[in-house]
Order: sequence, then C-alpha cells, then structure tokens
Amino acid sequence: MSDRVAPRRPAEECPWITGLRLSPGGEASLENISWSGLMARCQKRLAPGVTVTITVAGTFTPNVIKGRVARCEVGGIGRDGAINYKIGIGFDEPVSLPDEDRAPAAGPGIVEAVAEPTVENRW
Repeated sequence: MSDRVAPRRPAEECPWITGLRLSPGGEASLENISWSGLMARCQKRLAPGVTVTITVAGTFTPNVIKGRVARCEVGGIGRDGAINYKIGIGFDEPVSLPDEDRAPAAGPGIVEAVAEPTVENRW
C-alpha cells in the first residue's frame, strides 16, 4: 500500500518542465511531480534529509523550489557504466501545478500519511 498523499504526474505530462538542476546534485531529469514533491534521476547520490534547491528549466513557476531528500535509491546503470539514482524530494512548501486549481494550503488541512502498525507474529 502506498503512503503517498498527493497524486503524481509523470514527466511526459509536464511539457512545462524541460530540465532540473539540483543543488547539491547537479543536472537531473524529472520522473514525476505533485504539489508536495518530485522524483528525479541524477548521477549523484544524495542522502535522505539533505536540503536541496531545485532549479526548474522551462515555463513552470516557481522556477526555484526548496525541499529535502526523502529517499534515494539506485535507479539504474547507463550505457556508459555510470550509476544513476532516483531521488525523492519533498517540497518545503506546496506548489501549484498547471491545469490544477491550486495547491492545498499548508497547515492542518493537509492530511499526513499515517504509517500502518507493524504486525508481529508471536508464534
């Protein structure tokens, strides 16, 4: 079961984002985006918790977004042998996506993901 709180929009549905630059991290490509965060691929591993500044190329606004790395995993190995990483980034503030009315207001109105209790077999 997914604990996502915002629907994701794949990169193919985001022509207004033509590229990303992560600081730290360098050039990146968009995998998907929502009002609460994005998934990107880059060639630099970023540890969870690291503060990131995302510079967005294209017509998307805001063109600079602040966030934190929520997860990082190996995304694959390129033809050149270089490892690329899938970086999940949670935004510090919600953003509005084109074709949506608006991003949810920050604060108590946003439903937090609730972790399911751990089931332990006692036998």
